[in-house]
Amino acid sequence: MDQDAHMKRIIENLSSDLNTLSSETKRKFASVKDASEGCLLKLRQVSNQKTNLYKIMCESSPEIIRPLTLGCETKQPKIIQICLTSVQKVIEARILNQNSASMLINTLWTLTDAGLEELKVLQTIILLVTTTDVVKHQLLAKTLTIGLRIAASKDQILMNTATAMLSQMITKVFERVVIENKSINQANQNNLKPVDFDQLKVLSKEPPSWMNESAQDAYMLLQDIYLLLNSDQSLWLINISEINKPFGLEILKSILVRYPEIFFYKPEMSFILKERICPLLIKLFSPSTKTKPTGSNANSPSSPPSSQTSSQNQQDQKNFTIVSRLIRIIYVLVKNYFDLLITESEIFLSLLTKFLDNDRPLWQKALSIEVFHKISTEPTLIEQLVLNYDMKQQPEKLFYTIINSISLFMQSLFLNSTNSNQNQQIQQQNTNSSNTQQFSYQISSAQPSFIFKDTNLQLLYPYTSGQIKSLYLEGSDKLEIPYFPDGYLLSIGFSTLQELCKTIQLIIEQNLNQYLNSQNGIPLKRFHFTQEHVKESKNLSLCLELMNSSSNSLLFIYNLLLDTSLDETVTEQILKSLKILIHVTSVLNLNTQRDSFVTCICKSALPFNYTQYVLNLKLLGESGNYRSEQADKQSQIVAVGSSLSQNSPPQLYITAKNLLTMKSILNMANLYSELLGSSWYILLNTLQHLTWTLGLKPTIGSNGALKHINASPVQTDTSMIFTAVQTDIAFICNLLTKLFESTRLISDQALEDVIDSLLKLSIECSDMAYLKNEPCLFPISKLYETIISNLNRLDLFWENITRHFLCGCKHTSVKYREWCVDSICNLIRATFNYKYSNNTSESNKISRDIILQPLDELSNIQFNDVRQKQIECTLSILRLMGQHLNESWPVCLNIIGAIQKEHTDILVRSAFQCLQLVVTDFLSMIKAQYLSLVINVVAKFGSQEQDLNISLTAIVLLWNISDFMFQRSDELNKDLKLSESDSIESIWMVLYSRLGNLCVDPRPAVRKSACQTLFCTISSHGSVLNVDLHWKDLVWTVLFPLLEQVRHFTNTASRERDKLVNHPNFLMHHSRDTAEKQWAETSVLTLSGVTRVFNSKYSVLMKLSNGEFHKMWLFLLGIIENLALSKNSEISSSALRGFHELLGSHNYFSSASSFGQGSNSAQSVAAAAAAATVILPNSGSEKSDSSSNIAIKNLDISEWLAAWKTWLNIGNTLSSSMSIPEYWPPPGQTFLTCYVDLVFVIVDKLAPTSKFTTKDFENFSIILDKLLSIPVLSSDYSSFILMQTDTNLIPLQNSSLNTLKNFIKLFKTSDPSFQNTFISLVFQRLLSFVLFACYNNNTQTNNERSGKPNEIVNVNYVPFGERALIMVTNLYEETASHESVIENCILKSIIQTLYVPLSLKYSCPNPSTWKLSIECLFKILKKALPITFKRSKNFDTMWLDLANTFEDFLFSKNVSTNDLPLETIQKDELIDCQVIDLIGNDILTHASQVPQQFVQKILSILNRGSIYSNTFENFLDLDSSRKLREEFSKSCFETLLRFSFVNTNESSNDANLTRMALTSMLNRCREIIQKYSHDERLNGTIPLPKTNEMIGVLKALCTLMSALKKAPKDSIQPSIWNQVIGLYPSLVECTSSPSTQICGSVKEALHHYFSLLKAP
Repeated sequence: MDQDAHMKRIIENLSSDLNTLSSETKRKFASVKDASEGCLLKLRQVSNQKTNLYKIMCESSPEIIRPLTLGCETKQPKIIQICLTSVQKVIEARILNQNSASMLINTLWTLTDAGLEELKVLQTIILLVTTTDVVKHQLLAKTLTIGLRIAASKDQILMNTATAMLSQMITKVFERVVIENKSINQANQNNLKPVDFDQLKVLSKEPPSWMNESAQDAYMLLQDIYLLLNSDQSLWLINISEINKPFGLEILKSILVRYPEIFFYKPEMSFILKERICPLLIKLFSPSTKTKPTGSNANSPSSPPSSQTSSQNQQDQKNFTIVSRLIRIIYVLVKNYFDLLITESEIFLSLLTKFLDNDRPLWQKALSIEVFHKISTEPTLIEQLVLNYDMKQQPEKLFYTIINSISLFMQSLFLNSTNSNQNQQIQQQNTNSSNTQQFSYQISSAQPSFIFKDTNLQLLYPYTSGQIKSLYLEGSDKLEIPYFPDGYLLSIGFSTLQELCKTIQLIIEQNLNQYLNSQNGIPLKRFHFTQEHVKESKNLSLCLELMNSSSNSLLFIYNLLLDTSLDETVTEQILKSLKILIHVTSVLNLNTQRDSFVTCICKSALPFNYTQYVLNLKLLGESGNYRSEQADKQSQIVAVGSSLSQNSPPQLYITAKNLLTMKSILNMANLYSELLGSSWYILLNTLQHLTWTLGLKPTIGSNGALKHINASPVQTDTSMIFTAVQTDIAFICNLLTKLFESTRLISDQALEDVIDSLLKLSIECSDMAYLKNEPCLFPISKLYETIISNLNRLDLFWENITRHFLCGCKHTSVKYREWCVDSICNLIRATFNYKYSNNTSESNKISRDIILQPLDELSNIQFNDVRQKQIECTLSILRLMGQHLNESWPVCLNIIGAIQKEHTDILVRSAFQCLQLVVTDFLSMIKAQYLSLVINVVAKFGSQEQDLNISLTAIVLLWNISDFMFQRSDELNKDLKLSESDSIESIWMVLYSRLGNLCVDPRPAVRKSACQTLFCTISSHGSVLNVDLHWKDLVWTVLFPLLEQVRHFTNTASRERDKLVNHPNFLMHHSRDTAEKQWAETSVLTLSGVTRVFNSKYSVLMKLSNGEFHKMWLFLLGIIENLALSKNSEISSSALRGFHELLGSHNYFSSASSFGQGSNSAQSVAAAAAAATVILPNSGSEKSDSSSNIAIKNLDISEWLAAWKTWLNIGNTLSSSMSIPEYWPPPGQTFLTCYVDLVFVIVDKLAPTSKFTTKDFENFSIILDKLLSIPVLSSDYSSFILMQTDTNLIPLQNSSLNTLKNFIKLFKTSDPSFQNTFISLVFQRLLSFVLFACYNNNTQTNNERSGKPNEIVNVNYVPFGERALIMVTNLYEETASHESVIENCILKSIIQTLYVPLSLKYSCPNPSTWKLSIECLFKILKKALPITFKRSKNFDTMWLDLANTFEDFLFSKNVSTNDLPLETIQKDELIDCQVIDLIGNDILTHASQVPQQFVQKILSILNRGSIYSNTFENFLDLDSSRKLREEFSKSCFETLLRFSFVNTNESSNDANLTRMALTSMLNRCREIIQKYSHDERLNGTIPLPKTNEMIGVLKALCTLMSALKKAPKDSIQPSIWNQVIGLYPSLVECTSSPSTQICGSVKEALHHYFSLLKAP
């Protein structure tokens, strides 16, 4: 319905036109008028139809067209215009058919031939072609020919119009093909006819028969275009032999641009294109490729024609017109028909690359670079170039050639920049020329520029992606070479490079993503390509070839651009492109290329004269360094700083461009951190040097972040930053921090690359730090910052990082070392904090031991600051997660215990703080198998010498540990069994061993505390040890070695006074002022402790198998023996006390308790008492003592024999060494007393077993005698000596006597055999003691021996001897009748012993001695005489000794002094009389039972005693009360006479003895009297001794005479009287003596002769 209405309107319009035509032609052209009216009639008829108007109109179209064609034939312009207007309406109504169209075209052809209304004709034919499909084949060819003929008009406007319309018509021809193809494909896609290419090879006027109608027309038209461009006659178009080549090329370009699908789907069309057109284009290109420029304009912008010769100008113009259009076609072909024209495209592009040669005209370069710019924006095309050329096995790689040509072209712009001044002048002339065609560009007033060799090169406009207009490729209406502004080529070339970078990136990313999608979608940043991947993927091969072809050239030109760029925006764009290239090379794993691009960027970030010292410029290849000082001067200087490199300039200038590049580097590193690989080193090295120059340094506690110390432009020691860039500096610092923090997001491999690069830099900085005062801390700080951000991946880098930090901790640079140790400590803290605040599987990849290992290895570094940081870190770890250490305790403990002598006291205190925390808070959390390590560490602190208090506290900690182990013994045993570790006993052994080591510490206080703790621990907790295994080890590996070591150190200790003695703030007792004395105290403590352990643990030790206890016993006795012989009295006394302790004698202090103590002995006794007090706890001591006593009783006899042997060895050594000067001074009384007290303790056990022999007792006696003779020093027991009285005994004497008393007690309880064996020996020993009272002490001799006057004091031995004598007396009284006493002649021994004091008498040291001796003799004889008379045979040898004893006592050679009081003299004489009474009453009464010799001796004694004598040394005053021994003489005479005048019935032996005694006495009297009388006559003066003797004789004579008178007459023989009478003359001679004493005595004697004057 709508169509019919439309047709009616068309009919109305046509009717109107026909009416007009009829009116115009009715006068002259009747035929036209008639035809018009007939047509009107026809139209009225049609309009009357209600339906199918369009069909009717189409059928009637010839009738409608006829009047119009007739009107055109009139050749009247007005009528022609009316007719053509109406024709155009018919055409637009699309009602023409084939016939009407033919009529119309013929009419138009006629008009064209006539040259009438050509414009209207053009309008009509274009409508014919574009609006209808009826014009085809020859009609179409004719129509197009009309257009071509009009286009050949000389009228420029008409020509241009015709050209434009022809373009539309030709386009419509090919458009029909497109439409036809669509319809054919939809209708019958499979019924395509085969193509006969052989037929196509022959040019023909007929189209291929198998082609469709529209395709045939297009084929023929394209063929004619080819022929016309090739200057040949057309075959389809009518009579066309030539065409405007620029126009033809434009037509060809239009076809190629708009309808590429025709060529792809129509083989016939593609054949023409490939076989006809492309060779033609190459042919047309040839003249331009061969043409060489001439004149100065070759390499300068196009100039006006006036600047060129006419011929050259014409040639260039011609070349430009053709070549510019050829290049456009080439671009279209390459872009749209590459798949069809692979070989041809290579030729085209190769031709284009030659246009970029340096010797080419600039317009050719411009055309070529514009094409390449277009190509650079086509990723698909570039991809095809690489696939089809560069990846093929052919000598020339096209894409490589293109990129290289562009690069060389850009370089040539810089190299030829020296002509820039001339070019600017030419440009000025061109601007003023009105005849030169120009492009209008709005050029910025502030153009970006480059500087090369002090010459500026400006860009025409800044680069903007996708907004570049090509002056030549898009200026198709220009027939002359246009002028382009200076900088255009640089701008288009720069844009081309930028687009190329983007396109390369796009191609690579697309191909890689395509490949990765086929690999299960692996992320690009996580994938690293290998050769295997490349072989299996075409995509990867393409990418690699693309970069291999372009990288070097791009590097070359971008290096040049970046070095010479002055504009910030351009620089940013260059950097952006370089970052793209870095990205793609990184993705493709092209490490060398990537490193080169990174080096290129980094070079720009460094100061001008500094790059060669930092970067490896060989990576840039031939590009080199294009930077100049002039370029840097044109950039703003923002900072001044020092250089890090040794040989570089000392002062460097940082420009704004450097900072810009630095920021770009940081952004790039952050963006592509996953892909940089080995380029990290280049990048980080650059950043390191830049931050150094800028003065950006890390500070302690900043976690590695950099900052500039001063926020104002104040110059520091190393750098000065201007205020204008302070914000940028802060921003850079933030970027640096974010860069390394962002590493937590990158892959493991990328992280390893970062760390490896930082490690390499750090090693270099470490080496430089030896030469520089201040080290560069950038790599260390950033290494730490990186690790802190990647704690979840510690296992990747932990070992390498920590090893490096540890090496840095050994550095001599304090600051560098500080950073390394801080880094490693903070890292460990952060790691633990991360592990226990993030309970993830990743956090447990690395064990605690591995984390702590570096901290442990810090112990091998001797720097105190390193160790201090290590300890602080350990302390923080303990506080943070000590409860979680578990298996890591050994490492922690090793760290704590790694203290050495070189460490400071502060360090030691810090470490000990950690240890205290472990023991006090975490001991219960430490596994049992690690307790031994805890003990070792604590012991090590006990042995450190930096702080005494720490050592003492450490010992306390050992005690706490022992208490902990004892209380949790069962739990610990279970843990150890589960872990299959050593038993709890082995840990105890470690504890004891370490305490034992501390017992030999050089410091006395530590030794003392350790000793106390050791023995206290053994006593309290020793019960947990296994008897066979660990008690044996304890004794042999701890206690005994301890004793040996202490003995060694004691023997080698210095005797010099301690330096602290004279310290003003230190007090030291004189008993501890030398090392020897201090070690002596230790020796006392250790020995006391060991013996106490033995004493308290006898029951345990005796259970040891294989005779171990006996071996221990012998060893300990050997130690005691050795120490007892020490020169140090304290040690020796302690040894003996230990001996006592070992033997169970607990009262060995008793012998010393009764006397005062001197200085030395007091100290030793006090030390021993202290040791005995602190070694064992009070609790349970009674029980321990009782159990030990029981155990001691069970000792084997071999142990007691060994003890006895030890006792003897000590005594023998002591006794033999007293004569050696080196052993002076002698041992003190305490020592000797303790020693002697031991005897009976041992003998008491040996006696019942008969193992104690007489030989043993003899040895004992010998030793005891020698010990008693040892002098006493004045320093020993001085207080006792001052207080000593005659009745007091010194301890040794008392002990000796008590020992013998014990022997005597033992006799009473022992069997008779023991008594028989030893009683005589005891008597002998006691008797030997008696003699000590009879001799003066040897003080003077010993003083001379010691060399120190008055060193030896006088010791009174009288009480000792007298006490022994009393004991002898008492013992004899008890045992006199004992058989062994009788048989062993004990009485004789007693008499012989008593002989000594009795013979000495007044010469005895003390008068009480001889008095006690005679008293004891009386008692003994009273007990013994009855026995002797009964068993006279057993006492035969005794009597003579007794007689001698009586004689030497009664007539002692040692007379008393004259100062004795009379009473004393009288008492002494009374004692003598008692002796005579004993002789007379108890002995002579049994004269028949005693030997005759004894009787004679006794009578002789009586005879001698009968003569008066005195006992004084001087003459007696006879008038004084001191008289001669009258009573004694009387008693002697009475006794003598009593037994001299025997009765007849008495035995003759007695009478003879009496007679002999009287005769002897009288003869002696006579001799003395006569001799005295003779001497008196000769000398006149008689010495006192003879006077005394004379007086005594006279007294004896008086006594004899008195006795004779009283005796019975018949009992006196006559010879006796004769002898008495014979003395009378001699007495008379003496009457003349001048001595009144003599005279008185003579008178008295003569008076006795009165009775003899009578007859008998």
